[in-house]
Amino acid sequence: MFDPESLKKIYTLFRWPEDLSKEGKERYERALEEFGKIISHRWIEEVLRRGKVRIVDVCSGTGVGGIALAKRVVELGF
Repeated sequence: MFDPESLKKIYTLFRWPEDLSKEGKERYERALEEFGKIISHRWIEEVLRRGKVRIVDVCSGTGVGGIALAKRVVELGF
């Protein structure tokens, strides 16, 4: 299961650039919406049910995708 506290701890140790602009917030909201659709696919649900999922945001830039995906996974209770 994803531990949101671990992510918070990492961000206290390493300051991460956060795009607080209107465009940055819109990009995050779009990512949340898209990942909500993706993780509802039965294949992804099967993987999540295994309970040993790690999310790595490769070439992330500001990490919007990884954070949005992690948030959706937590919201579903995985």
